[in-house]
Amino acid sequence: MQTAAIATRVSPEIKVQLTDIVEGYGLDVSSVLRAFAMQIVREKSIPLDLGRSRYNPDFVRDIQKAEEDYKNGDFVKFDSTKDMYDYFEVK
Repeated sequence: MQTAAIATRVSPEIKVQLTDIVEGYGLDVSSVLRAFAMQIVREKSIPLDLGRSRYNPDFVRDIQKAEEDYKNGDFVKFDSTKDMYDYFEVK
């Protein structure tokens, strides 16, 4: 199998920490990076948590508020969908 080299630069601290972590799994950095590249190609996506929610920030805020309200007992319970529609005046 032919191979091609990919070079990248990271800080010495990152390299040491990365090496320690992957060696803890009995692997080496090159093997882990190769597996990561293969996963990206196979899944056609980058399997990283880049710290961004996939949800709209307003939606997240509203859900968090609803959860807080529920925990505080600040909610209305309905016995049926009709009761809910009547409460919100849905036609």
